[in-house]
Amino acid sequence: MPKNEEDWPTLDDMISQNQRWKWRDEVGVCTNRPESAAMEDKLRSLVLVNYFPDTADLIGSCKQNYAPLPDTIKKCQEASGKR
Repeated sequence: MPKNEEDWPTLDDMISQNQRWKWRDEVGVCTNRPESAAMEDKLRSLVLVNYFPDTADLIGSCKQNYAPLPDTIKKCQEASGKR
């Protein structure tokens, strides 16, 4: 992953190189974590949301995860100053 303000790789590059970004989150909460830039940091332009409240269910994951996703994204958008 980028260090010292380097550019992020493209998603195609990340997928082809089998790169994963690991993090911990809480459902319905958009908090500042020590390993992440503060939500009000205007220097960062990339936000990735990988939303699964628990182990992904391959058959029902879209149905299971869609309902709370818009609220979670909205909370993070509000916390980041609507960026």
